[in-house]
Amino acid sequence: MHPQVVFASDSGGASQPEQDSLESKVAKEAEQKNDPRWIEVLRKATSGIPKLTALRPTDFKAVFVPGGASALRNLRQTNMGGSSPSAFCQELQRFSMAVLQADGVVGATGHGTRGLPVLPPEVAASCKERLFSGEFDSAATQTAHAMVQALAAAWGPPESS
Repeated sequence: MHPQVVFASDSGGASQPEQDSLESKVAKEAEQKNDPRWIEVLRKATSGIPKLTALRPTDFKAVFVPGGASALRNLRQTNMGGSSPSAFCQELQRFSMAVLQADGVVGATGHGTRGLPVLPPEVAASCKERLFSGEFDSAATQTAHAMVQALAAAWGPPESS
């Protein structure tokens, strides 16, 4: 079975990438080259994605939480008491923790780091080499690369069909 990318959100359904993301240097280069990976990402995002709650962590070996303004809006709630994790953020943290505890890898960049699980001290040591984050959204490539290396070390190369 070949690895596949599954997008998920708090509400499911069709999603539209943020305009800033579509105007980034990487996005423009991919569009100009008619990159099939880029086309597949846009197709998956706009054709409808599942709700995170409809997915089972046991079916996944990796979770990546991108940053951006949407991540900031979706992963926190603000009230008179200040800012706190949204219900979706808490579900994402639980999902990510389950993937980590099953020897998977988890990564995030920018505002997406709010969705990373909070590791209790007794779990932190065993997961630190499989948990990745980048302070800025621009670290997505490096974070994803580190995640792939950690997956290969833990699980070996994907099976060929």
